[in-house]
Amino acid sequence: MKHIILRLLCLSIGIATYSQVGINTVTISDAAVLDIASSSDGITFGGFHIPHVSLAERNSISVSAADDGLMVYLSEGDTRCVQLYNATEDQWENVFCMPVNEAPTADPVSVSGASYDVGVPLNGIYTYADNEGDPEGTSTFQWYRADDALGTNSVAISGATGSTYTPVPADIGFYVSFAVIPIATTGTITGIETFSGYGGPVDANDPPVASSVSNTGCYIAGETLTATYTYSDDEGDPQGASTFQWYRAVDASGTGASAIVGATASTYTLQAADIAQFIAVEVTPVATSGTSPGVAVVSDYNGPISGTGTCGPTLLGIQDFEPTPATPTLGYVENDPGTLQTGIGTAPASPTYIDTRSYGAQNDYVDMDFGPVDASAYTDVTLNVRLAAFSMGSTTNGLDATDYVDLYVSVDGGVTFSYEMEITGSGNARFDFTAAGTQTIAYDGDGTPQSFSATTGAPITYLEITGIPNSANLVIGVVMNTNSNSELWVIDNVELYGN
Repeated sequence: MKHIILRLLCLSIGIATYSQVGINTVTISDAAVLDIASSSDGITFGGFHIPHVSLAERNSISVSAADDGLMVYLSEGDTRCVQLYNATEDQWENVFCMPVNEAPTADPVSVSGASYDVGVPLNGIYTYADNEGDPEGTSTFQWYRADDALGTNSVAISGATGSTYTPVPADIGFYVSFAVIPIATTGTITGIETFSGYGGPVDANDPPVASSVSNTGCYIAGETLTATYTYSDDEGDPQGASTFQWYRAVDASGTGASAIVGATASTYTLQAADIAQFIAVEVTPVATSGTSPGVAVVSDYNGPISGTGTCGPTLLGIQDFEPTPATPTLGYVENDPGTLQTGIGTAPASPTYIDTRSYGAQNDYVDMDFGPVDASAYTDVTLNVRLAAFSMGSTTNGLDATDYVDLYVSVDGGVTFSYEMEITGSGNARFDFTAAGTQTIAYDGDGTPQSFSATTGAPITYLEITGIPNSANLVIGVVMNTNSNSELWVIDNVELYGN
C-alpha cells in the first residue's frame, strides 16, 4: 500500500511540473505557463487587473530578492503607475505612468524698465505656458521687496498686485522682485508662484542736472546771445521745457546782478541798456517725468557789452543731425549713406552723439557732401568737425589703420575736390565727444592730405581746416570707413565759419 501511494505522489509532482494553465482558453501557447484570453465566448470580454495598492500598501509588502519583478499598480493621488520590484536596487521602478494634467507655468519671469528709482514704473514680464494647451485665466501677481539681490527677508509689498509697480520712498535701499502665479481656465488650474530676480537697490529719483552752462555769441548791442548747456538725468528722464533767465551785472563777478525783464528764452538780443554791462544766463533743467525741476545754474558773466564793433567769425552753416537741426542749417547729400546714431557705445560706454543724434559709419563706407555755401562775402572760411570713435558690442575692439575719416574741400560746387585731411585709427582707438584733442591744418588745395593717427590715449575729436577760399559755391566732402560691426566712427556738429 505504501508503494502505491508513493507512486501516485510522484506522478502528481510530474504533472504539476509540466502542466500549463489557461484561463478562458483551451488553446494554450506552448511558451506560456499562464495564458489568459480576453473572452471565452467571443461575446463578453475582459482584461487583466493587476493588484491595486496605495503607497502605504505597496510599502507594506514584504519583498526580498526572490520577488524580483513583482508587479503592482500604484494609485496615490495623481500618481497612477504600473511598477515592478527591482531586487538589485531594492526599489520599485515605474514601468508606465498614466498622463497627469500638469499645472500651467510662468517662465521666464522678469522686470523691464528697471531703473529701480522712486517714481519710475517697473513692468513685470512673463511667458504663460501649459503642456495641455489650457488657456490662461486670470493669473495673479505680487511684488516683493527684500534686503538684497538674494531675496533675504523677502516680504510682499502691500497692494502691489498688478503687472506694474512704481517704487515708493519706503522701497529705497531695498531690492524688488515680480512674482506670478499662473492660472489656467481648464485642467489643473493653479501653477506654482514664480519669481523674477531681485533688482535694485531702489534709489531716490534724482532731479535733472544742467551742466556746462554758458552763453555764446558776439557781445555787441544788437547781437544775439545763445544759452548753451548739457542736460542729464540719472534715471534717463527726457528733457522737458527747461526754463531760462538772463541777467546783467556791472562786472564779471556778478556785482549788482538783476534779472532782465522778459528775457526768459534760450536766446537774448543785447540792448542799449546792456552796454558796459556783463551778461549771464540761468538754466533750470526740467524733465518730462520723475523728479523735477533741477537746480538752477548760472553761467559766467561775460562782457563788457560794446555799443559798436564787429563780431568774430560768422557761422555760415551747421549740421548737428538733430531732428530739428540747428540754424543756419548746413545741408548734406549722402552719396554712400551711413546711419544716424542715437545709442550708447560699448567702449567707451557713453553717448555716441553730442546732443541726441550724430552720423556714423559702422562696418561701412560713407561718402557725404555738405553745402553748398555762399562764402563770397568773407575773406576765408574755417571748417570745424567733431569726431568720436567707439567699439560696439566689444570692449576690446576699436579703430585701426584701415579705418579712416577724410575731409575734402571743393570751391566749385562739388565738381572737383581737394583732399586735405585724413584721420586714421590706431591700436583699437576708442574715445567719445568729451575727449580732448584737436588737429588743425591750413588749407593748401594741393589734393595731398595731411594724415594723423588717433589713439585711445591721444584722441582727435576736434578737426579744423582754416584758410579755406571764400568761394560762392563751397562744398565740404566727408568720407568715413570701418571694416567691422564692432567699429564705429561718428561725426557731429559740422560747422563752417566765415572770417
